[in-house]
Amino acid sequence: MSLLGLSIAFLLLAAAGVILWLVIITIREQAVLRRTLDIVMLQVMLPKDIKAEEKKEGVGDDVKEKISVAEQWLSTLSKLPVKFSERLIYGRPVVVLEIVAANNGVIAFQAGTERRFIDLMEKQIYALYPEAEVQVAAPYTLFEQGDSIRGGRARLRHALHLPIATYKELEADPMQALTGALARIQATDAAVIQFVCRPSTERVRKKGQAAARKTVHGMQSDIRGGAKMKAASDAITKTGAQREKTEQRQAQLTPRAQERVELVEQKASQQLFAVNIRVGVSTRDAMEADRVFESIAAAFSQYDLLDLNELKITKVKRPGKFIRDLVFRVPRQKTASVFGTTELASLFHFPLPTTETPNILWRGSRTAPMPPNLPHEGVLLGYNDYRGTVAPVHFARDDRRRHLYMVGQTGTGKTTMFLNMIRQDMEAGHGVGVIDPHGDLIEDVLLQVPKERQEDVILLDPRDEARPLGFNILEVRGEAQRDLVVNEVVQILQKLAARLNPESIGPMFEHYLRNALLALVEDPEATLIDVPRMFVDEKFRSVVLARNKNPTVKQFWEQEFAQSQRGQMSADMLSYVISKLGRFVSNKTMRNIIGQASSSFDVRKVMDEKKILLCNLSKGNLGDINSDLLGFVLVSKMQIAALSRADVVEDKRPDFYLYLDEFQNFTTDSIVTILSEARKYRLNLNLTHQFLQQLEEKIREAVLGNVGTIVCYRVGVEDTEILTKQFEPVFTEYDLVNMKRFTAVVRLLAEGTPQRAFSLSVPRAQATKDAEAREKIKELSRKKYGRPVKQVEERIMQRFIYNMEQNKKGKTASSGADYLSESLFDVS
Repeated sequence: MSLLGLSIAFLLLAAAGVILWLVIITIREQAVLRRTLDIVMLQVMLPKDIKAEEKKEGVGDDVKEKISVAEQWLSTLSKLPVKFSERLIYGRPVVVLEIVAANNGVIAFQAGTERRFIDLMEKQIYALYPEAEVQVAAPYTLFEQGDSIRGGRARLRHALHLPIATYKELEADPMQALTGALARIQATDAAVIQFVCRPSTERVRKKGQAAARKTVHGMQSDIRGGAKMKAASDAITKTGAQREKTEQRQAQLTPRAQERVELVEQKASQQLFAVNIRVGVSTRDAMEADRVFESIAAAFSQYDLLDLNELKITKVKRPGKFIRDLVFRVPRQKTASVFGTTELASLFHFPLPTTETPNILWRGSRTAPMPPNLPHEGVLLGYNDYRGTVAPVHFARDDRRRHLYMVGQTGTGKTTMFLNMIRQDMEAGHGVGVIDPHGDLIEDVLLQVPKERQEDVILLDPRDEARPLGFNILEVRGEAQRDLVVNEVVQILQKLAARLNPESIGPMFEHYLRNALLALVEDPEATLIDVPRMFVDEKFRSVVLARNKNPTVKQFWEQEFAQSQRGQMSADMLSYVISKLGRFVSNKTMRNIIGQASSSFDVRKVMDEKKILLCNLSKGNLGDINSDLLGFVLVSKMQIAALSRADVVEDKRPDFYLYLDEFQNFTTDSIVTILSEARKYRLNLNLTHQFLQQLEEKIREAVLGNVGTIVCYRVGVEDTEILTKQFEPVFTEYDLVNMKRFTAVVRLLAEGTPQRAFSLSVPRAQATKDAEAREKIKELSRKKYGRPVKQVEERIMQRFIYNMEQNKKGKTASSGADYLSESLFDVS
């Protein structure tokens, strides 16, 4: 073959090689682009607080040490497992790091990679940031039609192997400046700082080391020019016998030059990444877009390192391709810079507790896994969602007998949990009682009543004035209950009177009130509205005492009370009693409920027959004091009925689940007894309220000391000191004040043993809109248990009119009796 033929053949072969190479490059770029479509981004949130142990040790103030954790994490990302053949074709897996200001200006930190590696990345984050909360990030919209868009790329200005300033040289956390620039974004605008990273190969790292050695060989007083400092090369490359010469040459370097040499060495020795840094800004206003972009660009100037390297921000003129690369997170070798792990950790790391930039998306309360071997049966409280694993949380029947206490601010999810539990109890056929001081919970419960249990519902709703239900606190079952009833009523009226005027409640009030109740409780017709009459109606008092068999009570009324009626003392006593009790019995709605001698339902039967007792004590309709009075009375009757179950073998006592919303309004000191003893009587309490200051110290200690299961939603700072002790060491004060809605922490009783605290997600209540069924249940209850108001008022009036007439005939009526009767039946 001639020389010409060989030349042509060579050229053709070379051309074919070039074409083949271009084809491979094109295919590779297309393949890489396809893989970017499979990138999953994780949103990483860290707590704003510094852990208690770190505060003690002073570690929380060491910013550099905390940033160094990011170095370890980035090093692990360089080792994502891929086959050699795959690496040859596609290159190493892409790792994307982003700081995003979108969604009303909230600044979020995200990290992502290909879907197949996302679980590994998540585990690596948790391994080094155990306090983090990680979740798949929702896609964000960066560019809206009509917005002013600004974009730019940040690249190293000088040789790739020369380092920039890192957190080790900077005095402040560099993330403060970057996030500070993003914090200026408006709620309707968006911005992102993006780092698309690919770990460099060993060959690239060695190439960088060689370049570093070459640079050091040519070093002068200035790293890029000046007097020669060839000795620095020996400090890197030579060993053994040459070390002495190296040290001698190093001695010739200035301290500043030696420092620069060490920085070059450090970068060359680290894992390197090829990184595309992109900045995207989208705003409604063009001037605002320029301002935000320039602010971000200025933040990158903190990385300038004198004599070595700096970052240059170049604004793109035609953003079409740039936007595509930004949105699809495409790696581009041509525009990439090379950074070591220290540099990259300085450019991007998750925010530290010391970062004061507003609008950063911090982690709320931490999540914790539920303990193993929890019950698989019982009422469903919610779900434990821990690092992607979701498991149901059940509350076993036997453990429920040790009661449940729930605390949290309004709107956090307490009522939702109650509603879910009540629905399940009704569906399971259990007896249920609900006392609601607001009324909304009762209305929602009525929507959840199973069709087959509609006949079991007893609805006490004072708003139904046409057919009021009667409820007589003085009605007793047997002689043994009399002292219990009297003690409860004394406590109730003392608490209510004390709320009106705490200074007026003393031993005299209790002494007179107790004797009035001890007299009335033996009269089967007596009700709470008869208490004032014992003091002002002599004829009525005589009738009551004639039926009473308690000599001590008779002695009080016939001797001690008689003595107090002489002179001014009589008027004072009348005023004293009426002022404290009159308002509770003169309200027409209240009088028609508590003034009925015969109750519309027997609480003991309600419990034994597994009825559904729903009490709507809406304060908006009744007023605070009247609502609380009914609540007190109902809870006390529940307790007394539960204790009366002593006449039945324990395992024959059906469970009854009592739900008390804002229970502090309805509890007396006897809550200590009911919490400790109600378990064996199968009255299972479910208590909730908003904050600890609502509870008297004695009641608070009784609740926290006796309740088996505690559920805590978000609370105020003032409550954390006490409540945190219930959930240590898993949860801190920070966790209790930073929980999201419908999330809680739980200390669950399982098989009689308190378990380690864990986090709980509460599902939203099942939506039921059958208002027709709700009205049907109301109608069934009012017809079955309510009484015509005319009949009720006539019966109450007959008792008063009879006594008034008798008093007038015998001329024994006092002015107090006339006054009381007129006030009770005044309809003006």
